[in-house]
Amino acid sequence: MSSRSHAEPLQSVHELKQRIVRRQLVFTGPQEQVMRMVLHCPAALAFGTLQSVARLCGVSAGTVSRLSVRAGYRGFGDMRLAFRRHLQHPAPGELPGSKRLPGRPFSDDADRRDNR
Repeated sequence: MSSRSHAEPLQSVHELKQRIVRRQLVFTGPQEQVMRMVLHCPAALAFGTLQSVARLCGVSAGTVSRLSVRAGYRGFGDMRLAFRRHLQHPAPGELPGSKRLPGRPFSDDADRRDNR
């Protein structure tokens, strides 16, 4: 698990994905469930509310809020803003929401298995 409370908050979804792939972020089961959903469908987070994301994922609003901080954002609002920016200006070569998510755990090894 990575604690970012002393560091600058994440600014982009691309940076978030890189930290997940490098296993610099570890999530609880429910938090991982939410992260998979929002990476698969970023608009659900970008234009949703804390409660709507929690309801969609079948978790508590507290789980979504804790996920936002664990992921490296100051809170849900900052994470939502990063996802809005991501949809408006995706990283080069990346179409928002178009990537297939790797299997558990988040890793490039799982992604390679999926591409065989």
